[in-house]
Amino acid sequence: MEHSDGGPLTNGNCVPCDEKNYAIQLIDVEKHFGQTEVLKSICLNLERGGIFALLGPSGCSKTTLIRVIVGRLHPDSGNVIVLGKPPHCYDHHVPGKLIGYMPQELALYRECTITEQLFFYGRLADMNKTKIKQRIKFLTHLLDLPYHNQMIMTLSGGQQRRISFAVALIHEPKLLILDEPTVGVDPVLRKKIWNHLIEITLKSDVTALLTTHYVEEARQATLVSFMRRGQLLETGKPDELMHKYEQQTLEGVFLELSEERDHNDVNQNYSHQTKKASVPFIRRLKRCSESLLRTCHRKLSVKNKCSIGTRTCCNRSFARSLGALLIKDVIKFQRNPLMLIIQFIVPVIQISLFCLSVGRKLTGLPVAFVSREFDQFGTATETILLKADRTVFNIIEYDSLIKAQQSLDRGRVFGVIDIGGNFTKELFQKSSNW
Repeated sequence: MEHSDGGPLTNGNCVPCDEKNYAIQLIDVEKHFGQTEVLKSICLNLERGGIFALLGPSGCSKTTLIRVIVGRLHPDSGNVIVLGKPPHCYDHHVPGKLIGYMPQELALYRECTITEQLFFYGRLADMNKTKIKQRIKFLTHLLDLPYHNQMIMTLSGGQQRRISFAVALIHEPKLLILDEPTVGVDPVLRKKIWNHLIEITLKSDVTALLTTHYVEEARQATLVSFMRRGQLLETGKPDELMHKYEQQTLEGVFLELSEERDHNDVNQNYSHQTKKASVPFIRRLKRCSESLLRTCHRKLSVKNKCSIGTRTCCNRSFARSLGALLIKDVIKFQRNPLMLIIQFIVPVIQISLFCLSVGRKLTGLPVAFVSREFDQFGTATETILLKADRTVFNIIEYDSLIKAQQSLDRGRVFGVIDIGGNFTKELFQKSSNW
């Protein structure tokens, strides 16, 4: 791994480079949560092959940066290039099988066994059964995994983190992104993990990006970068950084960089406030508008370059992924039959209750009927009385409109049908005029 300028890369030192030779490129990446700026103009170029360690205290936005790289979060501004293309590009499996991602939180299905878990993620990565079995055998030996038929829910936290690490390695990705992979791991196994990472990055052209709380173990990485308060302080080879700052440990380098950045921030804030007080309001407004236009332009350029969510679903990989999900659900229902019953019975009960209370046919609605025609035979009155659906309407005849209206007011009937004395005659006249 090298930087775009051949030396240590710090914030604000972004130089365009050949995307094909780089595993990760971050160009002026910024991210906000509300009014809080969590990533501040991140610039980084990582060549393919090697181990990159991202060091920093809890809460410095390491996990946020990783989520931006794998495509789980989208930056507010700047460009993110992973293995030659932005995340979510058409026919570019990032996020997908090109990346092995181990998140900080455990993302495992507790109802599955270790083998079922690894088979599920192997199928998602379009691997065949024989290859998955070979990888499970290798990873069981490498990570000292428990008995393969043991349920995930019965494992300890450290064992579950090892399963999560195996999930990231199962499909032999070109880019490994590991968020604190050695937490809760004993020193012997930690050494085996580091030896394996060094081996695959040297022999298989794999790039590994990891975060860790164990600062000194990062000396085995090809490059390290120190992160604090959403900014990359400096990036370089471990030995060169210790020599440059005349420190015996990486922790000493980080402490000196933090103190230097704090001192520079104080001076910059004082200078900025002094300068801001002397700048007229119109000039400040102009600068703000120019900055907003640049930000909008960057967003549009990223969207135009590669639209999000344009992957095709009519391919072999999609079918394998769908099959993996179906197999996982079948296993889950076999282990928990009550869940299967609930899945089928509850919708039936809901539909039945809805039909009984809302969707059923109305019957026996009392309706008042008043006819003022003298002779009802052969008239519209007779037709209405004969043709009305008596299963729906319970027609109650009244001799006066006043009595019918009183029944309606008292809630005895739902409506009143009033036939005037000349209704039939006028109806025939209108029909003959048509």
